[in-house]
Amino acid sequence: MNSLNFVSSSFLNCHSIQIKTSRRQVLRPYRHVVSSSKYLKLSCQIEDKDTWSRRKFLLTSLGVVSSALFLYSQDSWASRDYAGVGYLGGGDKVDINNANIRAYTKFPGFYPKLASLIVKNGPYKSVSDLYNIKGLTEEQKELIKKYEDRFVALDPAPEYEVDKFNNGLYR
Repeated sequence: MNSLNFVSSSFLNCHSIQIKTSRRQVLRPYRHVVSSSKYLKLSCQIEDKDTWSRRKFLLTSLGVVSSALFLYSQDSWASRDYAGVGYLGGGDKVDINNANIRAYTKFPGFYPKLASLIVKNGPYKSVSDLYNIKGLTEEQKELIKKYEDRFVALDPAPEYEVDKFNNGLYR
């Protein structure tokens, strides 16, 4: 089966004529139908049915393969959801190994001096390691003891190590 496609476009309208037949000689008279207008662009092509099906098969298989690759290449191996997000300063408890220095502003007397000492001297294995920081005064140790139940020592995460002092959030 052969087909003859006329696609015409003008400034105001667009027409498309498609004629299908099994004999090529029948298609020849139709070539002049659209070509007479001077404002018309003509695209005329004769295609075999087998050529079209091969092209359609190739395009379809290319689409399927690219879709499969796209779905497979999503961030399936990345750990985007950090389990300790609630401990980075937005919740009641603060992770002393991963929290930003500004997370300590909710504890009166911590920010900036005591908070910077805690952030600089990490990582910690437990909350009780806070008392071993060099240079702590007795007053600062009492503040730590007062809020000790609101601290957690989770494993240090490398993605939060960079943001401990400057997380890029400004008031």
